[in-house]
Amino acid sequence: MDRTAFSPWWEESRAEDLAHSVMHTYEGFKTESEGYGRFVAYRNYLSLFLNRNISTELASEYLKSYYQEGFSRVPFNLVKMNIDMVQNRISKMTPRPKFLPRGGNYSLKKKAELLERWVAAQFRWMDVHVHAQRHFQDVLLYGTGVMKVWREGSKIKTERVYPGEIFVDETEGYYDCVRQLIHRRYVSRKVLQRLFPKHARALEEVGAADEALDEFEKSKFSDQVVVVEAWHLPSEAHEDSELETDGRHVIVVGDVVLVDEEWEHDDFPFVFTRWSRHPRGFFGIGLAEELTGIHLDVNYTIERINKAIELVATPQVWLESSAQIKANKITNIPGQINYYTGTPPVFQTPQAASPETYQYLQSQIARSLQISRLSENAMTNKIPSGLETGAAVQAWNDIESMGFQLVAQSYERAFVKITEWLIRLGKECYEENPKYSVVAERDKHTIEQVPWKKLDMERDSYVIEVWPVSSLPFHPSGRLDMVEKMINMGMVQPQDARELVNMPDVDGFRTLEKATKDNIAKTLEDMLDEGIYRAPEPWIDVDLAGKMAQTALNDAQVNDVPEDRISLVSKYLRAVTGMKQRQLQATAMQTGAMSPTAPPAVGPNGLPPTAVTGGEA
Repeated sequence: MDRTAFSPWWEESRAEDLAHSVMHTYEGFKTESEGYGRFVAYRNYLSLFLNRNISTELASEYLKSYYQEGFSRVPFNLVKMNIDMVQNRISKMTPRPKFLPRGGNYSLKKKAELLERWVAAQFRWMDVHVHAQRHFQDVLLYGTGVMKVWREGSKIKTERVYPGEIFVDETEGYYDCVRQLIHRRYVSRKVLQRLFPKHARALEEVGAADEALDEFEKSKFSDQVVVVEAWHLPSEAHEDSELETDGRHVIVVGDVVLVDEEWEHDDFPFVFTRWSRHPRGFFGIGLAEELTGIHLDVNYTIERINKAIELVATPQVWLESSAQIKANKITNIPGQINYYTGTPPVFQTPQAASPETYQYLQSQIARSLQISRLSENAMTNKIPSGLETGAAVQAWNDIESMGFQLVAQSYERAFVKITEWLIRLGKECYEENPKYSVVAERDKHTIEQVPWKKLDMERDSYVIEVWPVSSLPFHPSGRLDMVEKMINMGMVQPQDARELVNMPDVDGFRTLEKATKDNIAKTLEDMLDEGIYRAPEPWIDVDLAGKMAQTALNDAQVNDVPEDRISLVSKYLRAVTGMKQRQLQATAMQTGAMSPTAPPAVGPNGLPPTAVTGGEA
């Protein structure tokens, strides 16, 4: 059909015209991608990685290729080896977004803290880091990794998206100004009918995705239909313009429009990460593409060596035709005596391949590591000998990680984008329901219900960052060294150290201590946030409680906490100080060391002098 037969799909008003225009645009984008060879390239990279002959995108092809007879599997999968090593190096990290409020307002800091805890809970329940690992594998394999964030009612979800299902206007991609994007999926008709019950009857009339399925697929998955979801970003208009926004989001199946709504956001609900940016194009260049030539060359060389071994590497015995020697006497029996007349037999084991061939093979493998930004030590996961201190390991890791800085930072920015979308969708839920509440982490083991209004913040009132995992050494000793220095410099708090170290949770070894600390922290938090006073329990660790109360008091004074809340913490600190004095007196009496010394000095209101001056308790 002539492309000019339709207006831009986002300008269509009739549902039928909208559906036809969207499907026409999708077909045009798909044809463009096929013309550029994007799908063929993706299948080739996947074939190299899986060591199978994948010729289509269909699920059945994976099964058939696995059992396909006569397919010669390569003896050395260079592509998979390098991708696995790079992925283990980068995606093993679990970046956690941090919220930095602009200004020192106490209320703003508390909202930022709650927002951070809510995001942490969402990350865990949505399996963000699990999806992110598959996402980064796509980055290495196809050049572009895609993650989608959306909501169903009040539930926010995320998923990894196969980049072959994403379509854009290649001309817009050429100029790096993509304004429309299409996501195509194959979805069960029954699933769609449950999701969109109002359109259940119309969906029955939609044809199956026959054009994308072979005969095997038709027999098993004939209920699959093509779902096309399209977005157009709103264009900037003059402030005096009376034009309505052209931002639009639709979901179309055949000639049925399931969703048609305004799109107000200035970007798509997707997060993109690329291994290497294409100078002129939307989709990136992957590690598999960079390694394809060497991968094929290495395996061609190995095949030649294997054939040479089959031909000449088997030991051979040469007998002169005139020699009177019985061939059956030539055995592997030790100490056997054989008689001969004439020329003795000659035993030969020719060399299968020259030393230069093996040197060339090793040099090609080394080149693949250079392309992957890896060293030869990465293949064995060993640290070079002589590096015994954390500082030495750190310096070595810094050199090793230089090639990954850009892609690691891009991977971290993906988590920032996901976080931004979480907050946007949370705000949407709050606008629809003023009583909307969310679940936030209190710590790694407990959660709490929090009204959204308690963590709602204007976007320009905070900055989102992630722990700088790309700048930290990967080896435990070097990482511990660096984190210790950051604590000493005041860059991070001791309680956040384990997040940076990325070591196994050791809370199980100190359950009692942590429970006591959590109880004190909850008590102080209730005073500062809710104005609720709770006296210290008789069994409490008075030393720990005193230190934590002193810290909370100093922090509250600096951050302009209301005076009535500060007075509650002061009351708590006085109570803890009194308990400490009584314990000391009781101990002294029991040991007989009680002496008529002066009582401990106190400041105004019974507080220790340090509580007044701002020093340590």
